[in-house]
Order: sequence, then C-alpha cells, then structure tokens
Amino acid sequence: MFMNDRVFIEDQFPVSRISKESYKERKAVQSQTLTGLGKWWGRKPLILIRASIIGMLMPVSDDPQKDRDIFLKILTMDNDGLWLRRSKSIPAKVIQANLSKEEWNKLITDKEGNLKHTWSTGLSAEEKEQVLRKVFDQLSYDEKLTYCDRPEQIDGPDEKAWQKINAHLGTDAKNIQELVIELGKRRFGHTPKVGDCFCGGGSIPFEAARLGCEAFGSDLNPVAAMLTWASIHLIGGGEKIQKQVQEAQKKAYEAADKQITKWKIEHNDKGWRADAFLYCTEVVCPSCGKKTPLLPSLLIGPTSRVVAELHFNKEKNIYDIVIINNAVQEQIVKAKKHGTLFDGRMICPNPDCGFDHSISSIRQDRWDEKGNLLSKVRMWEREDLVPMPNDIFQERLYCVRWVETYFEENRQGELVEKTRRHYLSVTEGDLERENQVLELLQERYKEWREKGYIPSRKIERGGVKTEEPIRTRGWTHWHHLFTPRQLLVHGLICKSFKPVKHNVGILLGIAKIADWDSKLCRWGVGAARESIAQCFYNQAFNPLYNFAGKGLHLMQGTYFLSFPKIKKLSASNILAADARQIFEKCDYWITDPPYADAINYHELTEFFLAWYEKHIPKVFPDWYTDTRKALAVQGSGEDFKRA
Repeated sequence: MFMNDRVFIEDQFPVSRISKESYKERKAVQSQTLTGLGKWWGRKPLILIRASIIGMLMPVSDDPQKDRDIFLKILTMDNDGLWLRRSKSIPAKVIQANLSKEEWNKLITDKEGNLKHTWSTGLSAEEKEQVLRKVFDQLSYDEKLTYCDRPEQIDGPDEKAWQKINAHLGTDAKNIQELVIELGKRRFGHTPKVGDCFCGGGSIPFEAARLGCEAFGSDLNPVAAMLTWASIHLIGGGEKIQKQVQEAQKKAYEAADKQITKWKIEHNDKGWRADAFLYCTEVVCPSCGKKTPLLPSLLIGPTSRVVAELHFNKEKNIYDIVIINNAVQEQIVKAKKHGTLFDGRMICPNPDCGFDHSISSIRQDRWDEKGNLLSKVRMWEREDLVPMPNDIFQERLYCVRWVETYFEENRQGELVEKTRRHYLSVTEGDLERENQVLELLQERYKEWREKGYIPSRKIERGGVKTEEPIRTRGWTHWHHLFTPRQLLVHGLICKSFKPVKHNVGILLGIAKIADWDSKLCRWGVGAARESIAQCFYNQAFNPLYNFAGKGLHLMQGTYFLSFPKIKKLSASNILAADARQIFEKCDYWITDPPYADAINYHELTEFFLAWYEKHIPKVFPDWYTDTRKALAVQGSGEDFKRA
C-alpha cells in the first residue's frame, strides 16, 4: 500500500552502496562513459544521478524494507543484480577461502580421490554455477564489485526481477526506461522532464535522457554546453551518428597523416617515424655564463634503461645532451640524482661552478612600490612562435623517440610486421626538420589564425590561474602554450572541420589533443612509465621546464572518440546560457552549482575555447564564444557572502 505522494528519496537512500558504486565508476578513469568526450572538472558519477532520479520517482509503501529491496533491485545493486553484473572469473584461492575445508577438498578431487587440474573439472554448468554463487554471496559488497560491471554496462534487471518490481509498484515495465516513463506519467501525467542549469560535463542531462526522461541542460560556459550536447547527441546519437562522427574524424586524421608524411617532418633518413619529442628549457647560469638545460632528472626511460648525459661544448658554450641506451645500473642511479633543476632552483652542472640559483632570481623577480610582481621576462608578441634569441628562457629539443617498423618471420614461416622504439640524441637532421616545421607554420600562420585552425586569443590578465604562464614565461596568447610542431599538426587536423553537427567530434578530438599535447605536458610520469601526461592533471596552468610532444601516430588514442554501446537517446535541449535566464519548465531540477571559485572554470576553459571560438558559431549560431567571466560564481566579495 503506497503512502500519499511521498517518494523513496524522502524517506531513505542507501548511501553506502551508492558511494561504493560511484567510487567504482570513478576508478574506471578514462573508461568512464562521458570522460572520453573531453576534460571537465567535477563530473558527477552517473550511478548517483540514476539513483537520484529513481529515488524521486519511486513511491513509498508502508514497508520500508521492501521499498529498499525494490530500489536496489531496479539499480541491480541487490545480490541477484550483482550476480547478473558479474563479468570476471573468481580466482580459485578466493573460492577456497570462502568454502569449508571439506567442501574445498570435495571440489578438487575426483571420485577416485585424485587431484584435479582445475576445481571445475567434471562439474556440470549448473553445479559450477551453484558453487560460484555460494562463494559470491559470502563476499562483502566491495569484494563483489571487483568482479562486476557497472550498472550502466548491462541492460538492467532480468525478467525475474521485473516481476518482483512490477508486483510491488503496480507497474508493467520490462526495462528501466519503461518504468521511469510509467512512474512519471503516474505522478505528472507525462514523461518526466529533468533539467540542470549548471550542467558542466553533462552527467545529469545525459543520465536523465538515458533513463527515458526528457532532458534539458544549460551552462554559462559554452565548453560545458558543448560537452553536454555531445554526450546526448553523439554518445547517445545512435549507431548511424556515431559512424558519421568516426568517419569524419578518420578523414581528418588521414588527411593530416598524408600531409605530414609528404613533408617528411616525422621521418628520419632510415624511414623510422617519431612518436615523441622531448624538450627542455635552457637558461644562462648567472655565475659561470654557461647555457644550461633545466632537467629535473637525466633519467628518460626507467624501463628502457635510457639516460641522458651532459657534455660541455666549449665552442658553443652549451651542453650537448647525449642519449645513452641500455644504461647500466650505476648510470641510472647517477641520472636520477644529477638533474639540473631541484625545488625551483637551477643546479649548475659545471664542476668549476657548482652554484645553484633560484628560478625567480634568474627571472629577476621583484616587487614595485604598488605591490606588483615584476620580472625581466619578455612578454611574447602575438606573432612569436618560438623564443627570441635574447629571451631568458630558451626551448630546446633534446631527445626523439623513434619507432622502427620491421618484419620478422614467425614459427609458421610467415613475415609478421613488428615495431621497436629507439631513444636518440638530436641530430642535425632533427634540427633541420624542426626549422622546416617552423617555416611551414609561419607560411600558414595568418590564414590559420583567422580561420580558427589554431588559437588566436589573448590570455586575459589578472586571472587566478591564467596569470601564471604570463608571469613566469611571458606567454601572452594561448598559442604560446604550444610548440610550432604541435600547432602545425593540430592545425592540419582542425583544417578538415566542416560546420555540421556530427563534425563536432573533430573539435572535441582537437581539444583532447591540446590537453595531452602542449608545453604543459610532462614526460615520464610514475615510477616506471615512459609516457606523456595531460596538461590538466590538476586545476591549473603549470608551465614546465621540460615537457614532451607527441607524433601524430601517438595521438590516435587521445584524438579518436570511442562510443559505449547504448540505445539512441531522445532529442534534448542544450543551451549555453545564464542560469537566471532559463525559462524551461521541468518536473525536476537536479543541479550541482560551481563550488565558488574552488575550480576556476571560466579561466581553465579558455584553454579549450581558444580552439573552439571560430567554429562554435557555425554549428551553434545561438551560442556565444566566451566564458562570461563577469557572471561566473566567485568565492569572495559581498555578493558571495550574501549568497
């Protein structure tokens, strides 16, 4: 018997289980459903949204325990649902630990008492299922989750579960979408409509649409609005749209690949292709006058056993950076310890000098009488693509990772294509290719900037985060955060963009590349990794003294969008708009406003908007192309105190 108009979420909510499911979803990292569209900060777990919507629609009865059981059953978070979601094998040691000694011995021996090779030998499928289910049911909820898919990765409860759900709720649903629509019509007289006026990365409108609701989403920030639009219209656009997106991305990539190959800017004389370019910043030591590369470590590849050594070149007054492959342990230990940058200080490698200087002293930071921090760092002009010869900070390519493709005969006598990587010192040929890249970019710079193939925006002064690259490196425009090679390759891909909505995938791919291929991307993150980390590993712009760039082939995993298998979602209305100017009518508003200025969305997203700004009006003519900084939620001032 149902009690008036109260709904489940008003009486109870299984926080512990939903928290554990949310954690599991978060731990999927780049495999989360919406993460692959592009970077956003603070996306809500989809299972949390799903649970909230079901909780707001499901009526309560006079039996709270039964209500809870049905709620968990709808979300496949009950024992039967978890068993249905099981996708991984349970190891024999776990089975043994959860059975009595007698039960285990019976499993591992045959009728004659001989040990089996595997415990399940000789068991029927039904008998094996019974053993596994008995063990599974004894595991804790956390342990069960390690063997399960997420709720969103299966079709929902099975037929037996739906019989119980329908019997309790008085519904006639065969899937979660039918249930949502039926409960919505019972409560509102129509399919429920869910809105979010701070939609951010799109979790709330997307999950609402996936559950069968009508969805509305808006955000002050056009980058957020586009991510939300893409979640519903690309991920949820159905197989035909997804194929169009992938085909458009593929054509743009192949066109760039063809041109890069023709220019030979990623190939050496041996025909090897570069997939990673390692750069460092150089400064002149104030004590001895020698130009010194800033390298926190001389260890390049802990797994590949690759290190760098500094050999002073007296004729050029610089250090030659020599790359050593197959380094012995002594060289690896030395390379780890003998970097030239530690804790914000340059350590001069010249044995006759040995002084260390803070980077701030090299910049000649000082405060003026008004309390402003000044330095000798030159502010870059719009046309600058590389440092000027007299700049304090120079940029230098010091290592290239090459991929050699070769053929080897397998056991069947067939030739099989294989690859191997080589870390090599920079040669004259490499420097000639770097100069060629710069010349190619300079020839196209004006046209590409005007057409939006590369950024043209100026970095706004005075920001909490955006001031950092200006103050520390003199980078005044967004394209200064990229090397000429990165701008040329990204621009080649962006050049293929056509203003039709399924081509938004190309723009999203470009933004993802920008996040993983800029001067803000670190090399070699982690104990044994030899890879390039994304720019936004935190909520800041962090100019680096050594960074890495990707060759086109290494960008594939970042650039191409992958789509989870979900049913086509109904069309939803997504806007770039101020929350105070929304006049949409929704049955439920679920929203998570910005956390004051804990995350400076309006500043951070300028990085992506610099790539989008010329293209958004062509696809979304009613949208604006700035982050509306003046309207962003701030964490200080009288307005914030009164909020």
